Amino acid sequence: MYNKRGQVTVFVILGIILVAVVAFVLYTTGVFTRFGIGGETGDVFVGSQVEPSKVIVRDCVERSLVNGILFVSVQGGYFDPVYYETLGGHDVSYACKDGINSLPLLSFIEGEIAQFMAQDSEMDNIQNCISDGFNSLESRGINVEYSFGDLALPTPRINNDGMAQDIDFSYNLKKGTDVAQVGDLRVDVPSSLRAVYDIAVDVVNTECSGIEFDIDDYVWEASQAYDVLAASIANSQIVDGYQPWYLTSFDPEGNGESLRFHFIIEQ
Repeated sequence: MYNKRGQVTVFVILGIILVAVVAFVLYTTGVFTRFGIGGETGDVFVGSQVEPSKVIVRDCVERSLVNGILFVSVQGGYFDPVYYETLGGHDVSYACKDGINSLPLLSFIEGEIAQFMAQDSEMDNIQNCISDGFNSLESRGINVEYSFGDLALPTPRINNDGMAQDIDFSYNLKKGTDVAQVGDLRVDVPSSLRAVYDIAVDVVNTECSGIEFDIDDYVWEASQAYDVLAASIANSQIVDGYQPWYLTSFDPEGNGESLRFHFIIEQ
């Protein structure tokens, strides 16, 4: 009787050891994970990192886009104007010179913002920002395969209440044999540029026609239509044959700086 009990005990111990060994082998080979036992599957984990990776890219590009909007706006719609006066550290362009209305079209301003973003310094900032963000993903076990040779920023588009920037950039997120491909992206930035520009059109069309623009009687219809606060319309005294104009709007870009659209009228 004693021997039988002893044999049973030995078999029980061997059985426990065998189960433990099998469980260890299955765990180390990833069988549990692949069948959803004991944790998130590899493909689900990789997939869950797609949106965070997109946020990284969008945020990095958005910073440059906002800076471009503000820089080009304060120079009267130009990144590198031909005719200008340096005021407050910026090259503020002439919107009316020699009796010719030279206020740029919105499509031209889009191209000027694209030029700002295409500067080597801006592209370096964007790439460094993306690299830092992707490094944070890799610290969580995600391998990010990418090349900045695949990164391109087409000309942004101004719309009624903001700007849209397409981002041509493809990369892969990998963990083991699981891969998620991420393609072209887009960032939308709220901006009052369109509403302020429409006010500038009214000012320049009037002044360049030889008629004095009456600030006090002006109705900001364009601004009201877009539900954007145009904080002020102001001008300075005529100096050396030119008069600076300053349009300022509430800045919905959210970086603490008002959107300023400045230009010069030759007198």
